[in-house]
Amino acid sequence: MSKQLLCVGDLVCDIVMPVTLPIGIGNHQNVPTRRIEPGGAGTFMFAACNMGLAVTAAGTVGDDALGTIIIDSLDDYGIDTSAIVVLPNTTSTLVTVLVDVDKHEHIYVGSYGEGPAIAYPEALENRLSGFDGAYFLGYTFAEERTAEMAMTTLKKVREAGIPIYFDVGPFLGMVPAERIKHILSKVDVVITTEDEVPSAANQMRGQPAYDYLLSLGPKLLVIKRGAEGCQLITEDLNQPYPGYQAVVVDTVGAGDCFGGAFVACHLNGMSLDDCAQVANAMGTASVAKLGGGHNAPTLDEVQAVLANHHIDITLS
Repeated sequence: MSKQLLCVGDLVCDIVMPVTLPIGIGNHQNVPTRRIEPGGAGTFMFAACNMGLAVTAAGTVGDDALGTIIIDSLDDYGIDTSAIVVLPNTTSTLVTVLVDVDKHEHIYVGSYGEGPAIAYPEALENRLSGFDGAYFLGYTFAEERTAEMAMTTLKKVREAGIPIYFDVGPFLGMVPAERIKHILSKVDVVITTEDEVPSAANQMRGQPAYDYLLSLGPKLLVIKRGAEGCQLITEDLNQPYPGYQAVVVDTVGAGDCFGGAFVACHLNGMSLDDCAQVANAMGTASVAKLGGGHNAPTLDEVQAVLANHHIDITLS
């Protein structure tokens, strides 16, 4: 039976277009293709589903066409959307992603959704005991509409004894310092990039930052290092895992895909070594595609990366 994962927040719609950067004034371009689909947590959830997890999404989208695209896309993928709150006269967050596939560079242009703060989703009442893990994103605690809902959900999930994964993301610095400490005291695994570490670790970097984060409560730090792979840190472990050679088309969504694979492997009881290597393989497969969303690598594509690098891990 598939492990059940609750994913909280960061529900956005991406429009991904390949362009030539930089774009100058009056420099009109006709793009060869476009993708319109869930990004952010959506990419993470697609990757987690591809790795065999059964996923429930919680959060909010707007009462608009973009919100419909997000919910319909998740529904079509088999993701449970019953805990997504849609309030009248609200808007969804839109992110335009301009990707230069030749330079392997991209630009994000965001328009944040608007609406009142949402309450803890009624659809989650009496359901928490059915989840094997919960995944929270830093942006969820920064967005006004979802911040208090996320705090309530975090409290209830912790009380239910469910393992909690926390992806720091680039927006955690918008959250008050004391609240960040409180969040970190409740989570089991922190997933982050080196650039994001200071926003979670009181502006510290390196080993002092890792020691600080572990002192707050997390048992495991997962540091994403892009093409260089990742690093796993516990009180007794500080282990780098080199990345794999990749043909890079676009790096958008690679970190979210990495997270989906790591969480899936970890929840299924794989060793930390295997979790890291499979997550690196997912990231490698991701950058060979344009955009995230539905382009999150399949299990077979991840398995192929492992096989190509003579890594003896069988996924099922």
